[in-house]
Amino acid sequence: MMKRHLAAAAIALGSLATIAGTAEAQAATIASPFHAGQWGVEAYAHVFGDGGVMRFFTPRTALVLDVAADQISTDANDATSTLQHTNSTMLNLSLGLRHHTMVAPKIASTFAGGVSVSTTRQRSEYEAPSGTSVSSYRANYAGGWVEFGGQYMVADRFAVGLAYDLIGRHISNTGTDQHGFEFATQFRPIRATLYF
Repeated sequence: MMKRHLAAAAIALGSLATIAGTAEAQAATIASPFHAGQWGVEAYAHVFGDGGVMRFFTPRTALVLDVAADQISTDANDATSTLQHTNSTMLNLSLGLRHHTMVAPKIASTFAGGVSVSTTRQRSEYEAPSGTSVSSYRANYAGGWVEFGGQYMVADRFAVGLAYDLIGRHISNTGTDQHGFEFATQFRPIRATLYF
């Protein structure tokens, strides 16, 4: 009885391996719309600037440099009649490799990974009847990221897609003297890419 179960399991595993190999072979037969030496620019649908540039080294793999920047200013009053003005800025640079796997003639899944550095600064001014005070904060980040995504080729040189990032990075804070390591996730919808 045990031998029958082992034989059935072996046949099932062999069938799964054959199916996976066939799917991979079929995906490999779909011609990549990209070529070595090709460039591209991309932007994400965020309220702040987030985009980058890429260059293909093979028809499926590209070096990607992304830049994200943001600046926010806010004013608030609290119950003690204190006016708080806060100015925050953020800059992030990411460098990595992205691999494109064609799963259908116009659809590609993407997998990427690389390193990133970023900095965030915040300066707050508190205006109260007793006087004005200022506090500042700065955080520096350095680490790595992995991206899972996909895209649809709307035209020969234009694609729309999305990406989901897993991020691991070290944090160094000035103003609070805090140091540590954190993991984060980020969903980035509507990535528009133009190839030329």
